[in-house]
Amino acid sequence: MKRMRELLPRTFVLTAAMALAAGGARAEGFIDLYAGAAFHADSDVALEAGAGFVDEVRWDNSFVPGGRGGYWLNALPWLGFALDASYFEAKQSVDPSEDRILELTSIPISGLVMVRYSLLVSDEFPHGQFFPYAAIGPAGFLTEMTADLRESGFSENFKDSQADVGLDLRLGAKLHHPVKSWGFFAEYRLTYFQPSTFKDNVGGLPVAIQPKSLLTHYMVFGFGYHF
Repeated sequence: MKRMRELLPRTFVLTAAMALAAGGARAEGFIDLYAGAAFHADSDVALEAGAGFVDEVRWDNSFVPGGRGGYWLNALPWLGFALDASYFEAKQSVDPSEDRILELTSIPISGLVMVRYSLLVSDEFPHGQFFPYAAIGPAGFLTEMTADLRESGFSENFKDSQADVGLDLRLGAKLHHPVKSWGFFAEYRLTYFQPSTFKDNVGGLPVAIQPKSLLTHYMVFGFGYHF
């Protein structure tokens, strides 16, 4: 918990500073909800329980729900800010004859700086009815690692939580419905972070597990309300 309290505020310092500098210039607020798939790249995982070893782990693809809220500036309608939260589970991918050992769940919370390019501008849609956009920012990952170690002779399972900072990158496009306030979007997303070492005392023996990195690609679809 101490690590979490230290890391998460730092994650959003830059985004918050820019958003506050904009002051009362906010104009077009929005709330987005989305869902899709997360595709986790293979990663090396170090495990130490008396003896240590490193192995490459494949992760199953997973479902990801999420949402965000933010606003586009009035003075600079191509520039915006948002706070985003989502959830995914990365389970170790194994053959049917093998037992799954590792499972990682994470809640990324991202502070995003967003830019857009307005198309189909009209009197009804002064900021465009259709716009591609991009976003980037720091993300805090609240992550829990569990490991089923019973096949290795342990009577208990491993479990620990950590908070880490990484990167969140988005590319998408949104189309406003003729009912002006509603929009629909498709988005590609990439997140990357290097997890801290997860530690637990399992049956009296200290065990440490550390994925060297976790790179995830996402494809999501959603709808948003602008106000």
